[in-house]
Amino acid sequence: MYTKEQYLLEKSMMTKKERMIQERFEKMIEILILYKQENQNKDVFLSDKCVSEAVNWFQKNMGDLIQKIQNE
Repeated sequence: MYTKEQYLLEKSMMTKKERMIQERFEKMIEILILYKQENQNKDVFLSDKCVSEAVNWFQKNMGDLIQKIQNE
């Protein structure tokens, strides 16, 4: 079993560039998961097309949410 401590140790041994790439990938996965949860009828894959759709969806929804909060 890969523990959180092992993950953090491995991440701390990465160069700054490797860490940034890893963190970007993790955020991309998180956005894909959110996109799938909100669009259950869509097939979501780890592809450039799906990532682009998910990021666009995320940015639009975050923009709408920010506007809603600002208007309250």
